[in-house]
Amino acid sequence: MTHAALLALFSDPADAGRRAIAARELAFGSAIWIRPTPAHPAPALAALIRDDRVIDLSPVPEAMPSAPGSKEHVPEDMSFEPAWPDPASLRPGDRLVLAVDHDQLPAYCRWLLRAAAAAPGWSLAPFSPRPGGLFRLHLIAAARIALPAGIRVEVRHDLHGVRLAQVALQFGADTLAGPLDAGRHLPLAGVPRPSETSAMALGELIRQAGFEPQRPSTLEST
Repeated sequence: MTHAALLALFSDPADAGRRAIAARELAFGSAIWIRPTPAHPAPALAALIRDDRVIDLSPVPEAMPSAPGSKEHVPEDMSFEPAWPDPASLRPGDRLVLAVDHDQLPAYCRWLLRAAAAAPGWSLAPFSPRPGGLFRLHLIAAARIALPAGIRVEVRHDLHGVRLAQVALQFGADTLAGPLDAGRHLPLAGVPRPSETSAMALGELIRQAGFEPQRPSTLEST
């Protein structure tokens, strides 16, 4: 997969979806993981979940480059490369949450190609801080197409919304992740309301999308 081919995916959503789901099925069959995460704010740049600790990797505003003369790398297309983590620095079990803005798409595709060559055993959860469901779905699809099966692609229901996360399963996501609650909210008119973000409710969303959920208690160590 080349940089140009990854970028071209964003001009054809239907083809991107087909290719991403084919890659997911080849790697994982119909199984979709449900993985809990600690609750944390959406990172400005990136966050790392390691050993159930959340490490915000976003630079403080004072440290962020503000002028063209900064030392941040400028690629050939003259767009600044975000200071995302080097994929080679990730360890097995790491879960990386990556914020990608619309104008960072070329840089994201370059980063994915580097990540594809990194050691496996970690997972990526890309999201966009700006509204735009289709762009967010494309981030998922590009990741699943570019990355090998040893790197899982998570969709975070707390960063995308539950319904868009369900759609993302048709764009190659192999893991539905995010904070899980106990399964019931306070009663509404005396009737307990099921939560949309309990493991049971998320499992039902996965089944409705045509896949088989795997609960956290049945997950492999990786």
